[in-house]
Order: sequence, then structure tokens, then C-alpha cells
Amino acid sequence: MRNRLFIAFLLITMVNYLIGCYSSQKVRKEEVFTSDKMITEVVLQNADVIIFDEHGGTVHSIYNSLIGISISDGRSNILNFDSISEIRAEITPSVHPDEIGTKVITEVVKTNNRLIKFNARGGWYDDDRKMIIGVGLNNDTISFKSDLIKEIHTEKAKLIPKEDILKTPDLFIAQVLLQNSNTLITFDNAGAKYVNKHTVVSGATIHGDYVKIDSEDILYVKILKTDVPATILTTMGVIVGILAVATLIAIATKQSCPFVYSYNSQKYVFDAEPLGGAVTRGLQRTDLSKLEHLKEVDGKYKLLVRNEVPETQYLDEMKLVVVDHSEGTEIVTNLAGELHTISNPQKPILAIDEKGNDLIRFVEENDYTFWQTKLPVLNYDSLNSLRHKLTFIFPKPQHQKRAKLIINAGTALWGSQMIREMLSLYGNNIDSWYEKVDNLSGEEIEKEQMMQFVVREELYYLQLMVMENDIWNSQGLIFGGGPFIAETKTYDLDLSNVKGDSLFIQFNPPFGFWTIDYIAVEYDDIIVPDYTEIDLSQAVDMRDKDILQIISTSNGDYQTMPEVGDYFLLEYDALPVVSDMERTYFLKTTGYYELHLPKDQPMKEDLLQRIVSEPGEVVKYAMELYNQWIFAQR
Repeated sequence: MRNRLFIAFLLITMVNYLIGCYSSQKVRKEEVFTSDKMITEVVLQNADVIIFDEHGGTVHSIYNSLIGISISDGRSNILNFDSISEIRAEITPSVHPDEIGTKVITEVVKTNNRLIKFNARGGWYDDDRKMIIGVGLNNDTISFKSDLIKEIHTEKAKLIPKEDILKTPDLFIAQVLLQNSNTLITFDNAGAKYVNKHTVVSGATIHGDYVKIDSEDILYVKILKTDVPATILTTMGVIVGILAVATLIAIATKQSCPFVYSYNSQKYVFDAEPLGGAVTRGLQRTDLSKLEHLKEVDGKYKLLVRNEVPETQYLDEMKLVVVDHSEGTEIVTNLAGELHTISNPQKPILAIDEKGNDLIRFVEENDYTFWQTKLPVLNYDSLNSLRHKLTFIFPKPQHQKRAKLIINAGTALWGSQMIREMLSLYGNNIDSWYEKVDNLSGEEIEKEQMMQFVVREELYYLQLMVMENDIWNSQGLIFGGGPFIAETKTYDLDLSNVKGDSLFIQFNPPFGFWTIDYIAVEYDDIIVPDYTEIDLSQAVDMRDKDILQIISTSNGDYQTMPEVGDYFLLEYDALPVVSDMERTYFLKTTGYYELHLPKDQPMKEDLLQRIVSEPGEVVKYAMELYNQWIFAQR
């Protein structure tokens, strides 16, 4: 009974609620910045995107620095300790010229934040000429018109000796004065902190600006990965990139199975990752994956399919689906693989998280700038603190009864790694698990128990909550994909009990398991478009062997790729161009894969039982493993 419970736990998790492929490679920091990997973009927590020039961004550590958020621009300032002449414990109060009276002026701050100090006699305000006049510390005469002055100080600044900061790094720092430029930097309410070592990403942007970005501000980075032997060039979003710890630990390149690359007339570009979660033959399925980069070249469509993770892949059929549709519309599938034409999607008018942070910039466009958890999460003391609360509000026609939710939601990188981690808990019992899954029959009670677990934890799906008569009700499950490429899907919405002119939708994703790139609602009638399935015209493996008969039909005869680096090439005859129409391509893939897992340890039954039986325990376990993983990369 107990073993069957564990089997059902992973079976139901992956059969019903798993779309992404789940395996990862850990890349140490010294391996990241080789010639084939380069940081191209940094996405900040506020959804700002920093795009580097052709040289890319560089990760490096800085030492003996003060770090704090400047109130003037809202960005982190990273200041070398030796470049600072004064450290101030409080913000020196500014006075209006009318309030000076008989007081002497100790210093002024110009509009460019440069600080000017007067000697012991101080400065004074000439009301007639609207000027501040005095003698500086170098006995030079100083005079400024008042419109050049940002602040006037009549009190002496409360300073903190540098040696005190070194002894007590947690002292509150309100302001610092830079030595060479006499620039006064004022920090926000959190103040600045001294750090012995810190990680930053720096480089020149495409606009020619040099930037230095604090790791605390970074949500994730994107890297350009070039695979020279296969002539593949593609940009991948790396979730666990710059970590919120004292140093760059690693960039983890999660690799799914299989990787599909489309030829865009110049190079093969990473374009799809189908069959995620089909980890044994009993879980085989067929996926439709949109190909964004595929182009016709000399009357052919060309694809490259490659194994990039330690597993054996079994591919039975790969057909190309071509849809011609009206200009300005988009073709999206539902979970059953049915195609829908989207013509008038409504964006959210409000999108916020549990802290009230604005998420609109993350979700208003399908642009691969996605919301996700900022890892690591260090403080959580209740079940509620293990989850986000994401709320979206859409305009709604008063009497609308039906709609389609359109959403691109995916599995985060660490969430995908957790599938391998959980499967590894089976140890030397994993083959028995595979056998039982492949020959699954009965066990409905255990299945129902595990359904309750999966619904409860929301690891690889989300409850779609809709506000109906002032109560949040579930209208089904949102399925994850990715983590590199998550497919946009449609979901039916019943608005019969949604009153008023607003539609409220909410998700409660657990920490570290989800990304959301795009969300919209379509109220117009959905058209099911005509499409054409194209059979393969040519297929050869990496040794130039003809595999056309193997991969062209779904007949149980599999093209097998057992090693990392195995690949094959596909060609399809192009269809004639249809005037005044847009064309969208989907790849129809049937197959499964088997992870290469260690089998030399006994099954960890107690840990599996704890994960299954205690609410939130699997998320706590995921966060614990993440912290252990960080430590192991040091």
C-alpha cells in the first residue's frame, strides 16, 4: 500500500500535470563564461530589461564596498569603500532660504548632487541677489545662485568613522560623500550596507552605456549559447543565474528533451522542447509545439532534433502542422491539441502580487520577459508564506457568459530540477517504478489520494481561480511548460456567475515552481482554423543513416537517441504561399524518454511519505535543496 502510494504520487504528478522536461546540468562559475556562453540580457525584479552589446555582460565580484538604493534613481549603488570620504549616519536636514535667519550655512548640495562645504565661519544667504555666498575649506570664495542649489544645510553632518563600519558592518548608513567628485549620495529608508564581497554583472549596453548591476536587483539573466558542432545559435533564459547571495554561485543550464531547432535560413535556432514529463513508455503522448523561427529555404522546411541531457529519447513520429490565417490574428492550442484563432485579446488592467507589486510589464506581452520567484527565499514560517498570490483584473462586457483565457505559464528552472530530485528518491527501486507505470492498472483509491496531493500542492499546474459572486472558485487547472519554451494555451472560462464589468482571476503558485510570461482574455467567438499536416520528405541521423520510415509514422518503431549529443535532421516539402495570409507552424511529436538516474542507493520511503502527507512539505524540501545546491557551487 505504502509503495503504491509513492508510485501514484510521481505518476499522477507527471502524467497529468507535467509539460516541461525535467533535468538540469549544473555549470560552475568558472565554466560559464567560455567562448560558447555569454550573458545577453539581464531582467530586473521590476521587469526592466538590460540588453548588452555584442560583447555581452560580465559577472565579477567586488570587494570592500557599500551597497544601497539611491533615492535619486531607485537603483543600487555599488561604491568602493576607498572612494568614500564621508559616511553619514543621518540625512542632514535641508532648510529653505526663508528659514536660515541668523544661522550660518555649513554646506550646500547643488542640483547635480555635488556637495560644497564652507569654512568655520560658514556661508550666508543674500536675499537681494538670491545667492549663497561664503568661503570654502580651501579659503576660496564661493557664490551660487539659489536656482543651482538643491539643499541648504545649517547643521553639521553626523559622521560614522570608517573603522566603525569595518567593526560593525550592520550600522545604518544614510548618506555617503564620494572622495573625488564630492558627490553626495542619499540612500532609501533601508540605508546602505557594507559588504566584504559582492557579485555584479557589468558591461556596455546596446545604447552605449556602461552599467554595473547588483545581483540583488536581478531576477534572472539570459545567455547566448553557441553549439559549434551542430551550428546552433540560440538565446536561453537562465533562471538560476545571478543569485541573491554574496557571490555568483553558478549559472545552471537546464536542458530539456528533446531539443528541437528550426532552420531560419541562416542557422538552427532553439524553438521547442516537447514531451516533457513523458519519462517512460507508459507516459508516451503527442505534443503540438509552435515553431516561431522556422522559415522556408529552397522549398524545404528543415529541423534539427537533438538529445542534450543524460537520458534515452524514443521518438515515434514528427509531423509538421501548417496553419494559414488572417493577418493580425494568432493561432493558439488548447491542452487537447485543438487550434484556436485569437483576434482580439484583452490585456489585464491590473496585475499584482501578494505584496502589491505591479506585474503588468511582465505579463502584457508574450515577449519572454516573465514573472517568477526571486530565489533564494530565506524566510517562510507558514503554509501561506510558501506561496504567491497573483491577481489579474480584466475588463468584461456586462452580459458575456463565455470567454477564453490565453496564458503562457511555465515551469521554473528549479521546479524542473525537482522532478529529477523526486525521482532520485526512488533509488534502486526506480526500475520497478517504471515497470508499474508502463503496466498501470487499477489502484483507483491510491490514484485519488495522489490526485488530492497534486491539487493541493500546485507544483506543475495552477488552480484557475475566478471571482464569482464575491467568492473565489476554481475553473480548472493551468498546465506548466518549459522552462525554456512554454507554450501559450487557451482555457475555457464560464462567466455565468461573474457579475459586473470586471473579471477577477487569481493564481497561488508555490515558491520557485512557476513562470508567467503572458495572460489575456478573448471574448470574441473563437474560430477553429483549417490546417495541413505535412509528412516528412527526408530524415537522416547524425551518421547520415536514412530514418524516414522510423520517424514518419506513429507505429511503435522508435528513433532512439541514448547519448548526449545524438541528433537527426528532418526536411519537409514547403507549401505554396497564400497571399494576404499569415502562416504559423507547429511540430506534432509523439514519443517518450527515460532519464539516466543513479540506482545505487535505497529508496527514501520516509522522505517520500513526508512529502506526500504534509501540506507544503514538498515546497520546503525544494527550498532546502536549492540552498544546499547554492552551497555546493561555492
